[in-house]
Amino acid sequence: MTLSNKEVMQRIFDAGTRGDQETLQRYIHEDIIINQAKSMPYGGIYRGISGLLALRNKVMSDTWKDAELICHHILEEDDVVVLVTTFKAGIKGSDKTVEMPLIEFWRFKDGKAIENIPIYHDTKLLHDLYFNN
Repeated sequence: MTLSNKEVMQRIFDAGTRGDQETLQRYIHEDIIINQAKSMPYGGIYRGISGLLALRNKVMSDTWKDAELICHHILEEDDVVVLVTTFKAGIKGSDKTVEMPLIEFWRFKDGKAIENIPIYHDTKLLHDLYFNN
């Protein structure tokens, strides 16, 4: 049985939440490119599964505390999947917290995620909270 891109995205999301690297490697294309906004503390382009795992570590461990993504919708059309989520986190080394909408665009190739572009509702707020802590 072949999974739809939406079903694969749900598995990726669930695996990311659990820290399940085996499942992530099954559904993430080896040539994945993740393009984070340059103003973010972990901004830049990450390549490959090792880049994805490094980014995940920076986001979940190095930058934020108790970071959480709450998925509201997964939308699919052709090779594109859009995640509609809420990002919640505490700022490392502070009692400040943040909660905001986060949309993620994912592109798929051969049943695997090959590109990811997250769009934070307010990158300036996140930047200021982190760097002015």
